[in-house]
Amino acid sequence: MKGFFLATALTVAISSSYGQAFLQHSPEADRWVDSVFNKLSFKKKVGQLMVIRESNTQNGKPVFYDKELKKDIRRYGIGSVCLFQGDAYTQALILNELQQKSKIPLMVCIDGETGLGMRVSAVGKFPDQLTMGAMDNPELVFAIGQAMAEQCKRLGIQVDYAPVVDINNNPNNPAS
Repeated sequence: MKGFFLATALTVAISSSYGQAFLQHSPEADRWVDSVFNKLSFKKKVGQLMVIRESNTQNGKPVFYDKELKKDIRRYGIGSVCLFQGDAYTQALILNELQQKSKIPLMVCIDGETGLGMRVSAVGKFPDQLTMGAMDNPELVFAIGQAMAEQCKRLGIQVDYAPVVDINNNPNNPAS
């Protein structure tokens, strides 16, 4: 478990260091946020709390519902997109278009405990959380967390919902 907790702390620290420009704020940034937020209707403020799923494949077959996503982002002021299935090139194209269509910059996230490879095709996966928890090599765990953060940054992802503490309580569907 020592490795898992180290991986958790390091991934958070690394993600934070890669997002320092985003996290650091200035009086100008505060004024911009306040000016945008104060102009939003109550419904758009609620929309900023919403995370909508984006996939460009389903069961291995191409699907594109970016038109629906664009409509929902504009209509409801959706604040975040979470990537699921797809290839990196198409995901990047869709994200760029969604960012252009959104009046407020979107937060992009992924549920990627094993890095981008968990959700993006043709990208290798990193070890799962159980494996990292069993490692007795803090330097390697750090390097894995750093590589995951770098992958996310390249695709424009600000938040990776990982690592997590999945409890394996069902032997027929083990958490990995």
